[in-house]
Amino acid sequence: MSRITPQVHISTPQGEKYKYFKTYHKDLKPALKGLFHEYNVNELFVVRYKRGEWGEFCETWKLINNKPKIVKEGWS
Repeated sequence: MSRITPQVHISTPQGEKYKYFKTYHKDLKPALKGLFHEYNVNELFVVRYKRGEWGEFCETWKLINNKPKIVKEGWS
């Protein structure tokens, strides 16, 4: 089983952008707020794996009260 690299899919008017991170907790999560502001978007889609599980785990994040929050999650 190959591990899925934690990644963020960003829908911009110019097209879909992708950002890849080494780890979910240490790298991706702290960068989310900056990505919302950098790309001026109100929704980010995160794809990652969960330890001991098979497949892709997906999360939809929104900026609520100036803090990134998961609004939808599940397996793809």
